[in-house]
Amino acid sequence: MAYTFTCTNDWLLTDDELKSSPSSRKGIAWDQEVELRKNGIIFFESLAKIFRIPRLADSTGKQLFHRFFTRESFTDHDKYLVAATCLFLGAKAEDHPLAIANFAEHYIAQRRSVTLEFALRYHTIESISEAILAKEYVVLHALGFDLDVAFPHMLLNDKIERLVELHTALTTDEKALLSNTLLKTTWSFLNDCSRTPLCLRLDADDIAAGAVYLAGMLDNTVPDTVTTRDGQPWECVLRTNQDMLIDAATFILEAYVCDGIDESKLSPCIVELLNRFHPYRGLEEVEFNTDDQTSPLSFVCMDDGDDNTTDLESDVVNGGTPDDIADKAFEDEQYDYLGKLSSKKRRLSMDDDDDVDASPSYTPYSPPYGCDAPVVTPFSPIASSKRPKL
Repeated sequence: MAYTFTCTNDWLLTDDELKSSPSSRKGIAWDQEVELRKNGIIFFESLAKIFRIPRLADSTGKQLFHRFFTRESFTDHDKYLVAATCLFLGAKAEDHPLAIANFAEHYIAQRRSVTLEFALRYHTIESISEAILAKEYVVLHALGFDLDVAFPHMLLNDKIERLVELHTALTTDEKALLSNTLLKTTWSFLNDCSRTPLCLRLDADDIAAGAVYLAGMLDNTVPDTVTTRDGQPWECVLRTNQDMLIDAATFILEAYVCDGIDESKLSPCIVELLNRFHPYRGLEEVEFNTDDQTSPLSFVCMDDGDDNTTDLESDVVNGGTPDDIADKAFEDEQYDYLGKLSSKKRRLSMDDDDDVDASPSYTPYSPPYGCDAPVVTPFSPIASSKRPKL
């Protein structure tokens, strides 16, 4: 039986609406906002792996994160705290609640491995727990308490089954192998593109169709000789509107053309798809380098010295910055919240931080955010003797 959704999605935006975000109105360029979204999701995934979050809860939290920053600006909120809060909220929404104290303990350990400023300060489990719960209300209020999300993962089996049925010459075992290959590849595409705001551009059914379309094209998994009974191309079983499939495939592949991705480390099959759907990627930089006689292909990926590798099986992993100024937003939020508590001890501990307000105010020329991806290190048992409570 095919999976259907009973909720309506009011979170689909046009490109103009998406790029006219609160962050853009405060001086953050769109490509920088995309990078900030990706970095927040990378941190999200590092926490999700610790607690073995179910796939639906993981997908819910990521969509809530992307939705939140269509209503709020990155200059006003710490992306790491928001990412952790969306994970905590997504798990709760999908009937997989996490113990707040244990969650806060692992958040502290992971956050210390990301930013130096956070690591240099003393944080208690109680204060971080209160900060996450306070941010949870902020997220819920910004989203209008709308936690209904659609999952493209739930729509894959039906589409893949229709595609496999076109291979009439294959045996049952060969069809099962093909179905498994398409499913794994499609899930990889969906996992990689979850770091981009794709869920705000296309509905779940279009995303699923585009992912299966790319999986069939990848390394010629589904040959062009495969057609429908009417002699139409095989992709017609996914969508009769070919323009929609092309748009969906183009949006999904944007996960592999972000700044900082070394294209030479990509799988040749992915590069082949990029050449088809993003043939002019990077050429906008060539126009401004008229004095350099280097081949235009060298501008496709700007190497900053980091070993940034990406392929279909291994998601984007980038170098980080030790002094992410986004910590300032977190400290301000924590200071404002804890200052209202009745505990005199907490107020005194926050009053000792004389440098909380020492950072300069925001200007478009010195934005209080870091665009470098966090360096997420495996959780060390030394940091905590407790195991995650599932």
